[in-house]
Amino acid sequence: MSGSKWAFGPLLSASLLSFACVFPIEAEERPDVRGASVSVAAEPSGTEFSGSVEVRLNSSTPAAIFYTLDGESPSGPDALRYEGPMTLTDSTLLSFIAVTDSGAWSAPQVELYEPMEELVANTNPSARALRLSTKNIFFQAQPGEAQVQQVVTVRSVGVQRVHIHQVVIGYNPAGGSFYRPEVFEVLAGQGERWLAPGESLEVLLRYTPTESFSSAALLFDTDADAVENGLYYVELWGRIFPW
Repeated sequence: MSGSKWAFGPLLSASLLSFACVFPIEAEERPDVRGASVSVAAEPSGTEFSGSVEVRLNSSTPAAIFYTLDGESPSGPDALRYEGPMTLTDSTLLSFIAVTDSGAWSAPQVELYEPMEELVANTNPSARALRLSTKNIFFQAQPGEAQVQQVVTVRSVGVQRVHIHQVVIGYNPAGGSFYRPEVFEVLAGQGERWLAPGESLEVLLRYTPTESFSSAALLFDTDADAVENGLYYVELWGRIFPW
């Protein structure tokens, strides 16, 4: 993944980017969405894809739908009005919301779309290799939540055991504009250990919610054959949606 993906967003057709929207309702004036009669969903939901993926946004009742492509609030001044299917070709954190003519707002939704990595066969019979359960995690918190936890599983998939020196939170090797390491913490699985072929390790992560967009990376310092930028790592992203 390139380090500029969150700074510049995914590649979309020019016609999609032409629909800018400035909301008539300021954030502090938004109605309470609890019990609202409208909901909104993406089809398909967040997924890995090969080449490109076409995403449609649908509301449960007739409504205008607004969205952003970088995880920012879909009810802010930079939101775009949804006019039809979107073709995504890059990493995209899609946030979206619906509002009816009567003023009913849906709860905001977030979906993460990631290009699928091409797998290259490793023919080295003495390879030390790891496989991660995910490439990235997006923590979506609600106001009042003290913390959100997630588990990342790493498995030894080579023919030699792997020495894990440490597991830490640090800078994202792929880049990013929202680095805040203090909001992410490794609760379990960070110590030194050896993984024999087939053995796995569960790493427990904690995210302390913040209204600012935050990012970091879960870094694995090992003697395994590195696969990307000299490291095994998981991208971490998080924010509070103030609803």
